[in-house]
Amino acid sequence: MQSKAGGQRPDLQYFQESEKELLEQLKQMAVQYRTRPSLVSPLVSASGAALGALSAVLPRGLSDAVRGGVADALNEQYNDQLRELRASGAADSAAATPLREALRALRDQPRCAGSVKVPGLAELQRPKDLTLEEGVAGVVKLGFSSLMSLSARI
Repeated sequence: MQSKAGGQRPDLQYFQESEKELLEQLKQMAVQYRTRPSLVSPLVSASGAALGALSAVLPRGLSDAVRGGVADALNEQYNDQLRELRASGAADSAAATPLREALRALRDQPRCAGSVKVPGLAELQRPKDLTLEEGVAGVVKLGFSSLMSLSARI
């Protein structure tokens, strides 16, 4: 399955390498600041892997929709974490600088070529006008966002 996904995505290696480096940095910070992992983390990881495997076997348009939905959900999560840092007053501390920079780098990564735009509130008010891909992207974003939100609380 990996080779099929790689065959469809020439940018796959770039994204894997950049995400791996940033996630390793976040893991080191988690140990440094003695944060505890969420009890739901294994479920989030398994869901991400399942969505990745699913997008590897789906037709191109639906695969792009899954990736777009996951990317939007992750960007919202990174933005929420940055807002929490600001609200707590810790965003300007020297200790928070590496975390803030890592979250911004993950959030600001370019979107995958061809990923489907997730419909906004205005488009959702007219569901008949949505394409199948936009609907799939919206459902994936909602589900993955909900799971990550739960993970942040538990």
